[in-house]
Amino acid sequence: MFEVPQFALLLSVVAFLLGISGLVAIQLRKSRRSSTVAVISIIVSVAMMVVSLESTPSPTSASPSTTHSISASQRAAKTRQRQAAKRRKLDQERREKENTEKLATAKGTLASKLDDARGLFNASNGNVADESTRDALSAAIAAATQVDSTNATDWTSAVQPLQSAMDTVTASETKKQQDDAQAEVAAQAKADAEAKANADAEQQHIQQNIQPQQTQQQNTSGSLAAVCVDGTSSVSSPGAADYRGMCSHHHGIAQKLGRQ
Repeated sequence: MFEVPQFALLLSVVAFLLGISGLVAIQLRKSRRSSTVAVISIIVSVAMMVVSLESTPSPTSASPSTTHSISASQRAAKTRQRQAAKRRKLDQERREKENTEKLATAKGTLASKLDDARGLFNASNGNVADESTRDALSAAIAAATQVDSTNATDWTSAVQPLQSAMDTVTASETKKQQDDAQAEVAAQAKADAEAKANADAEQQHIQQNIQPQQTQQQNTSGSLAAVCVDGTSSVSSPGAADYRGMCSHHHGIAQKLGRQ
C-alpha cells in the first residue's frame, strides 16, 4: 500500500463500494451482526483510502507535465528503436534474398558453361592441331566441378578460366581445319603436277614415235634432188631409196638436196 499508493487507493475505493452494497443488502435482511461487520469494513476501506491519498506524491514533488514529457520521450525513443530494429531486419532479409538469388544465378551459369565445355571436349577429340589444349580444358573442367561455396563470387570466378580453355581449344580446331585445307590443296596440286608430267611424258613418247614414222614417210615419198659437179641439177624418180645413178653423166653429185 505504501509502495504503490495509487493501486491501494483503487482497491480501497472498490472495497468501499462493495461495503456499501453489502450494507444495503444486510439491511434488507435485517441482520444486526452482519451490519456491524459491514460498517467495520467500510471504515477500514475509508481508512485505506485516506492513507493511500496521504502516500500519493504531491504535485509539487513531481510536475505532471514533466513526468508526462519524460514518458512521451521514452515512448518515442522506444518507438524509434523498434522501427530501427524492424528496418535492420528487413534490410538483412533483403540482403539474404539477394545473396541467395545471386548464388543460384552463379551456380546456374557455371553449370551451363560446364555442359558446353564437356561437349566441346568430346567433340574436339582428334580435331585439334595441339592436343595439349584439350588437356588444359580437361583440367579446367575438373577445377570448376570442385567449387563448393556459399559465395556467388567463387562460382562466378570459375567461369572465366573455363571459357579461356574453351577458346584455346576452338582456336586449335580452327588451325587444324586450316592446316588440313592447305594440305588438301597441296596434295591436289601435287596430284595435278604429277598428272601433267605423266601427260607430257606420254605426249613426248607419242611424238617420239610419230617423228621417225614421219621421217620414214618423208624418206620414202617424193623425188631426191641433187646438184651435180658441173652445176647441173638431177632429180631421181619418185620413191627412189637413195641417190644412186644420179649425176652419173655430170661428173658425180656435188650437193644432196633431199626429197622434193
